[in-house]
Amino acid sequence: MMTRSGLSLFFALTVAAFAAFSCSDRSPVSPGSIEENGLVKLDLRLSKVSEQAIDKVLVTAEHPSMEPVSGALTVTGKTATGSLKVLPGKWRVIVDAFSGNTLCYHGEVGPVDVVAGKSTDIPSMKLHATRDLVADRIFIADTDWNELDRVEEGQEVLLVLVYKNTGSAEAAGWREEAFLDGAERGHTNDMALGAGETKRIGQKWTAVAGTHTVEFRLDTENVIGESDESNNTISLTFTIQPPVDLMAEKVYIRWSETKDRVDPKDLVAGCVVDLVLRCRNEGSADAVGWRFEAYLDEVLLCSKDDASIPAGKDWLLWCPDWTATEGTHTIKFRLDTDDVIKEKDETNNTASLTFTVRPAISADIDLIAEEVFITRAGENEPIDPNSLTEGDEVDLKVRVRNTSSSDIAGWKAQSYIDGEAYRYGEFSINAHSTTAIFATWTAVPGTHTVTWTVDTEDVIRESDETNNTAELFFTVQSSGPGKGIIAGESIDGVQLGFTKDQVIETLGPPDERDEDGDFWYHSGIGAWFDENGRTYVILAAEPYPGITERGIGLGTPASQIVDKYGTDYTIKILDEFPAYWYKDSGIAFSLDENNICVSIGIFAAGLSGPGGGIVAGKSIEDIEIGFTRGDVIDEVGEPLSIDEDGSFRYDAAVVQFDENNRVRFIMVVPPYSGITERGIWLGAVASQVKRKYGEDFRAEPMPEFSAYMFTYVKLGIAFMFDQESDICIAIAVFRPPAAKVAPAGVPSEAQETMRALWSASLNEL
Repeated sequence: MMTRSGLSLFFALTVAAFAAFSCSDRSPVSPGSIEENGLVKLDLRLSKVSEQAIDKVLVTAEHPSMEPVSGALTVTGKTATGSLKVLPGKWRVIVDAFSGNTLCYHGEVGPVDVVAGKSTDIPSMKLHATRDLVADRIFIADTDWNELDRVEEGQEVLLVLVYKNTGSAEAAGWREEAFLDGAERGHTNDMALGAGETKRIGQKWTAVAGTHTVEFRLDTENVIGESDESNNTISLTFTIQPPVDLMAEKVYIRWSETKDRVDPKDLVAGCVVDLVLRCRNEGSADAVGWRFEAYLDEVLLCSKDDASIPAGKDWLLWCPDWTATEGTHTIKFRLDTDDVIKEKDETNNTASLTFTVRPAISADIDLIAEEVFITRAGENEPIDPNSLTEGDEVDLKVRVRNTSSSDIAGWKAQSYIDGEAYRYGEFSINAHSTTAIFATWTAVPGTHTVTWTVDTEDVIRESDETNNTAELFFTVQSSGPGKGIIAGESIDGVQLGFTKDQVIETLGPPDERDEDGDFWYHSGIGAWFDENGRTYVILAAEPYPGITERGIGLGTPASQIVDKYGTDYTIKILDEFPAYWYKDSGIAFSLDENNICVSIGIFAAGLSGPGGGIVAGKSIEDIEIGFTRGDVIDEVGEPLSIDEDGSFRYDAAVVQFDENNRVRFIMVVPPYSGITERGIWLGAVASQVKRKYGEDFRAEPMPEFSAYMFTYVKLGIAFMFDQESDICIAIAVFRPPAAKVAPAGVPSEAQETMRALWSASLNEL
């Protein structure tokens, strides 16, 4: 029998015997059997069970003055049978039918007068389906019902309740109410939920910063009889963070006049500097109307009211033109000192720097680096530096004069060989005297420059700061081994920077010329020429017999190369095999699969080499696409300036960031000296780029700069050329397909970005 409340069960209670009955039956009962202790055995039978699977039936007999008696019936198919033993009296009989642990049906009958030995009539019992409304879960969603992990102030959201009916019958005609922070937010009447059904309901809300509690209540008027009335209410407490976070990131010092950064250890009393804070608004809304203060040794040095930082921007705040005083100091910056900005993190508004300023020395003192000269090691007599041969042990000396009437101590001097720092030390000198300081060196072949600088850390306040450096130029002759290859200089007399005619004068006409016009000789020597027709790379391959100035030749194992040249190299992959690229020495060694040297190349010291400087779609030097701002600073230091769009600007590079503050675009300009992984550098011509990268590029004019671009969208690299000379003046990398291919006549994203950065560069100049 089907009703609105679900399938019904009928229950017949008999004493000792059961008689079949219909829905309206009154069941005749035979006398109850008398058990020991005066108990009467009641035989029970449940029949006409519905189609719903019932696997457990519990029966309880209750009496006003006796303990209740309970038992479980045995369920077989659609019938459940069993018995209870009770004392004579008037009993109410209660039946609950379960499917698993879910109460599906319930019924009661009585009181029934149970008399030992007498027949009695027990009315038929109808079991009713159960209902149970459950407030199951609360979550916050967007207006499309997608659950949110984070909600910002001002965002339109839904406060969502998931609710269900775990009973076996429909629950209809009840009321739901929603509350936010104790105030009613809304309600719904005449709610309905089918047996086993789950639904959701939401309340629209514009998020407000702070901590809130949302509560939902079901069947608030208690019109539904339920198997469990305790699970109709649920609440959720949550916090909405404000969209602003001021961050005091780093304190540093710069010269007031030039704005160049200064190492704090270089400060002496009397220096005029700016004390600078780099800070950031890590929020999605502008932070305006707040105050910052800077304290030097706990005394207010400078402040500003009504400060502001746009959303997502880095910013600089500073105390200008501080005249340094002797001693140890601490500068501390504090943001939002009046706490007018409500932030998601209030603990990162302070940054400080402790530094020491050394005392100044009288301005009449003058240290002069008079001349650099060379003596044999341990001797005093100067020698002709151009008479040196490979392997000579010599002292590189500088004569220093103190013209003042005071002794000078605690100043440092640094020697350099070919621009590389060599020896460093601290010295003293008496008043009105001259002294010589030196560094011992083993001569190596080639042309060299020795430089000495005194008072390198500028601790001496001098009347003339321009005479602290002296240099000496000379050439060391090879003693035999290694005269063929000189790192960063020449191979068999062919020098870097030679014209084609000079190469021919030295080696004769080339045996072969490739499509780029480069020379190749059967002796194993190759000469590569730049756009100006001068050698920029010289190679030695089989069957070349010569060796380097350090005794390395073709066929040498990699381990011996490292023994002679050290570990300061970068591994490049050339023709599928590794090469040891000694950037600072100007020499590279290509190895085969057995790590044996198969070719040697020389180049101008500092050249990054293939794949080292610029890698399409990935990186330029140590900056990679996808880096955070912090990553960039960690790799290459603080930017010289920050553009309005947040781009970092360095001496020869600009780094632009996306909306997530990750690197999306890197551009380099002269004097950058690196090359791409296919051998293109600033100064290459357009035809060379096409030979190396192919014809799959987008040609884009930039007439406002008298320039044009080749954009290789699929590779993630773009080249900008001077319109008159076709010489490359800028190179940029990006992650493909970040610069989308625009329709014909419409500028690409790469072109628009490069145009903006180039325009900003010109404005800065």
